[in-house]
Amino acid sequence: MSFEIGDQVGDYRIVGAVGSGGAGRVFRVEHAITGRVEAMKVLLERRADTEAPAERFQREIKLQAKLDHPGIASVHNAFWAKEELVMIMELVGGSSLDQLIAAGPANIEPTLRFGMQSLEALDYAHRQGVTHRDVKPENIMVTTDGRVKLMDFGLAKETKDPKLTQMGSVVGSVFYISPEQARGSADVDHRTDIYSFGAVLYELVTGRKPFCYENTYALLQAAVSESPPPPLKIRPDIPVGLSNAILRAMAKDPNARFQTAEEFRLALQSLALDSGAIVEAPAASSEVVSAPLSPEARAQRRKRMLFVAAGLITVVYLGLSYISRDPADRSNMAAAEAASAGPDMGGYRAVQTIALGNAASSLDFSLDGRRLMVADSAAIRLFDISSGTALGSFEGLQGEAVDVKLSPDCRWAAAASAGKEAVLWDVQTFEVSRRLTHADRVTAIAFSGDSRYLATGSADRTLRVWDLRDPAVSEVFSGPPEGPRGLTFSPTAPLLASVGSDGLVNFSALKQGSFEQLDQAVPGAQVLRFSPSGLEFVAYGSRSLTLWDVPSRSVRDQKEISGNVLSVDKCPSGAWTSLNSLAEGHSAAELHNVIDGSLLIVIPHSSAITAGSIASDCKYLATATEGGTLAVWQPSLP
Repeated sequence: MSFEIGDQVGDYRIVGAVGSGGAGRVFRVEHAITGRVEAMKVLLERRADTEAPAERFQREIKLQAKLDHPGIASVHNAFWAKEELVMIMELVGGSSLDQLIAAGPANIEPTLRFGMQSLEALDYAHRQGVTHRDVKPENIMVTTDGRVKLMDFGLAKETKDPKLTQMGSVVGSVFYISPEQARGSADVDHRTDIYSFGAVLYELVTGRKPFCYENTYALLQAAVSESPPPPLKIRPDIPVGLSNAILRAMAKDPNARFQTAEEFRLALQSLALDSGAIVEAPAASSEVVSAPLSPEARAQRRKRMLFVAAGLITVVYLGLSYISRDPADRSNMAAAEAASAGPDMGGYRAVQTIALGNAASSLDFSLDGRRLMVADSAAIRLFDISSGTALGSFEGLQGEAVDVKLSPDCRWAAAASAGKEAVLWDVQTFEVSRRLTHADRVTAIAFSGDSRYLATGSADRTLRVWDLRDPAVSEVFSGPPEGPRGLTFSPTAPLLASVGSDGLVNFSALKQGSFEQLDQAVPGAQVLRFSPSGLEFVAYGSRSLTLWDVPSRSVRDQKEISGNVLSVDKCPSGAWTSLNSLAEGHSAAELHNVIDGSLLIVIPHSSAITAGSIASDCKYLATATEGGTLAVWQPSLP
């Protein structure tokens, strides 16, 4: 039975028509008691007499009703009227993206803003186990105040729903359909939405669809086997990174796309931050600010962060000092505090001692030695060396950090987790900039000397080099089966060194897609370093050291060593210097001249050493202990 304007439907009166789609019609309705104007969706008459559309409509209502997000149109009620099922939902005013596209290609600022908001909503749906499967411009509304609303979950499916994974059925608009949907594949997951939204962005910035054939068969074939022209060729004024991000989202192989909507969103956010066009508020609020923070506002924000962080460090330090502990722990902390307060003893002095509360697993100095990135089981923090205060915390890493690094320009911080991702943060704001995903756990990371590239190694047998200026670009090399134990870049050349558990070192040449294996293995190697000139390279293992001449790839020196090497660097004096913890008990650190094997200094500790690092100019070194103490030392170096 049909509905008409003026009809009374339960407590609602139909006051107007909104529009209709392939399966349903939407009316504007007014609630008799509250007076609130809402939307009412019903099945088209010709569809209501068949069982499948009715079942699909019920599924749509249930799925959309479970999604509570500001970027998704909300369901308010559902009931039967005139023997028809109706859905009462939020009435979204504004324009759909297809209406905006009809006016011509969009500017970059709204494209990035609409893109980030849409992907935030998609990511939320995906995390709730819902795949939309019909992402297209008509189903994305932009409200009058510039907010995006994701609409029409009529083709959506839950991950656990077997009824909608039948092979041979094609769903979704053919202009935006993913290759796996076009093939009618049963293996369709949330990444189909990532492809479709990439196609939406393609049309938004170029003003044309990725494939422009007029018949359905040709469009399906194109989705499976053709690549669209790069958006940059159609519109040369758009950022290269945006063009590449769209093409990555539209990769034929789902494994080559962004693996989550959040990863795609962060790529767009990185482009927005680089251009200065947008500063996005925290994801949960969906707030967007139209202009970047002023230098004065950033300075005030940093002052507040420093004040709060300093207070928290003080509270934690005092709490750890006086909380009930066993006598051994009290003794350990007392010894560490005594060392920090002491004068120069035996060629070294602790200039800072910080109570972390947990044993640190990874440390990394900034290039200028003024800041230190510290990861323990509870937090990843950035410390100021001169004051000993925490400048802020890097949050959002899934799992415990196994490797942390600061970029040479100190703009970026990165951490690898035992999970399947590395996370990149903006050091200025401490906010997540990108998530870099692998198919297996990430084992090591490294920044290039110019801070442009970040390398990640994984147990998925790949090394990936990510271009931080272009979020869509990464170069892939083959890696060791268990993932690399260590990674490092040459500071002067596009050369990446990696080492696997077999101790074999590989040099990978960026932009050439090639690598070579050095002919001398270093058993147990995980500490790698190029000299500042890039002409020498050192690999340290558990019991051996090898020094190479880089131009000739020839071994210049090799020797047995004792202890556990924590860090190595070539100091301004020209001496290669290593920081070792003693093999037995690890209760002291030693500084060695690598080449002649001489012992420079011994630094006693009150408990086992868990991590250490030498600043690049050898002005400072840092050690962390099992007792949860971090000490920064100023040694007397040759």
